[in-house]
Amino acid sequence: PSLTRSAMPLPRHNPQRRRRVNVMGVLGRSGGPLGILVMSLTLGGLVLLLLIQGSLFWPDGDTSENWIFSNEIKEVKKIEEWEAQRKRFLESFQTNNAKSHEHICNNMPIGTTSKSLWVKYIGSIIRASQHPDDPNFNHENWTKQLLSTMTPSSLHRTFDHTSNPEGMSRILDIVRKRLENPNKFPPLRMAVVGGTFSEGEGCSDSSIVIPEGSIMANPSFCAWPYRLEAFLNSFILGSESKIKWVEITNMSEEGTDTGFMIPLMRNWIYPKHLLPHGPDIIINSYGTYDYETYGEGASNLKQTIYSEMTTFLRAVEASHPCGDVPMVIHIDDANIQLHEGMSKSHRKSFFSIFPKEPFDKAIEVDGNRQFSMAGHLAMMWIVSFGMAEAVLRHCDRGKSNPTPPEKLYNSPLDNCEDPSTGNPSCPFSIFASPQGTVTRVTQFQKYLRPYLTTNVGWEVLSDMSTGWSRKTGLVAMQQGAQMVLEVKNIMKEVRYIHLMTLKSNVDPWKAGKATFRIALLPPGGDGKFIETSFDISGYHETKDDKTKHVTHHFNMELQDQKAEVGSDIKVSVELVEGTNFKILGLMLC
Repeated sequence: PSLTRSAMPLPRHNPQRRRRVNVMGVLGRSGGPLGILVMSLTLGGLVLLLLIQGSLFWPDGDTSENWIFSNEIKEVKKIEEWEAQRKRFLESFQTNNAKSHEHICNNMPIGTTSKSLWVKYIGSIIRASQHPDDPNFNHENWTKQLLSTMTPSSLHRTFDHTSNPEGMSRILDIVRKRLENPNKFPPLRMAVVGGTFSEGEGCSDSSIVIPEGSIMANPSFCAWPYRLEAFLNSFILGSESKIKWVEITNMSEEGTDTGFMIPLMRNWIYPKHLLPHGPDIIINSYGTYDYETYGEGASNLKQTIYSEMTTFLRAVEASHPCGDVPMVIHIDDANIQLHEGMSKSHRKSFFSIFPKEPFDKAIEVDGNRQFSMAGHLAMMWIVSFGMAEAVLRHCDRGKSNPTPPEKLYNSPLDNCEDPSTGNPSCPFSIFASPQGTVTRVTQFQKYLRPYLTTNVGWEVLSDMSTGWSRKTGLVAMQQGAQMVLEVKNIMKEVRYIHLMTLKSNVDPWKAGKATFRIALLPPGGDGKFIETSFDISGYHETKDDKTKHVTHHFNMELQDQKAEVGSDIKVSVELVEGTNFKILGLMLC
């Protein structure tokens, strides 16, 4: 029979019918109607999978670069579309409808997702990523190459999808007021706390040429917090705008960790331009690199990060009895899943971002150098995407469960006092840092002068050899150097002693050791001081040759010996070993 069929004349050529017959024949041989069903489900599933992963729009592998580079005409059209939509969005704040705190959510396109926005407006994202000191955008192709490694799906996986911070309503209301009347209302204030990477380490290290004399080689203007501020303002307001809807202060200090920032957050030791109200959002970007001096093994490292982060959240929350607690964003490169053990009150103003997957992909562009310009740009995009995801999730929830206007801002506790009301929480606090309470030698000297009763061999100096963030400090210049500080008739109770000192593994700092004596004289007592003392070494043991200097933080809780209002406090410091020792900060809080 097969010979008979093969000898039959072929039908007239019909390409469409031929393709149909061939496909149906294959399906028929695969099991008839069942084969057709299986194949249909398989193809449908494949298409659905590609759509979910974003591969139809942003293919993985080498073709991802080609996708961005080969869509110039389409990219220009999308830029024009975004510009028109952005202008309509901003103009809407001048109408009466903008008075509602839900205005931003109400103007979001229905069904918008962070992935769809990222894909649709990739041209505008690239343009907003242009550094202000690169007017001709010489880095454009390099920027596209870098961004092509970061698929929207990988960015989507960086967000902690178990979180849904209620505090986002207040954040959006701050933004609404700023856009509605920038002359009356301040921008959204964000503070970044972190270590080596966030301060700007390696941000000018790149395979792309940086013009000589460009500010892109200055950590203050190439670190990812600076670029994040420029990106967010440019994307929403346009690159020509003279105002900002968001202002980011980089408080990062190389050689520190979260424990260093806890007393600063608890006691409002912020740069002056963040006072008296403090930041609206705090980004904690300390990474595993900044904790590497803690123990051996990942389990111990994660335990340290978890413990310090929970203490950090409590400190931030406790510092705001008279106002609203800042939202905290944790950049979690150790994947410690902080939300699992978090209290309900902390969850209201917190979410995590897990940057590792897209970050590792991006830094391959510059030879897998973690501290590089590629890494800083990647972190800028990762945080931007996470913030967009948080806003969109909030808006989706708000459409079915909107926040009443009267619940946008918390009611302060009765008779509360905090720095937002003009009442400093520490009778004595000085911290020398680019983002501390003092930055210059003269400022440090002026603050100390009313309290300094004895000084032999101590000087306030500025020395860049110990790092930019530790350049200014109170330095012992000779063996046996001594000084005494007296704070009399304190107007606030003191429960903690906080010290920031330099630790190093190089001469002359590593040989130093200082003895600190704290003496408390209670009001109305018998004239006897209650004393305690401790030693701090200037030596720092490091695991690599890069980390020569760190900022050491020492905290002491006075507990039963706390200084009551009206007490006198005397702080004596003596250099008992070596010839040099550097104090960066001292707080009595």
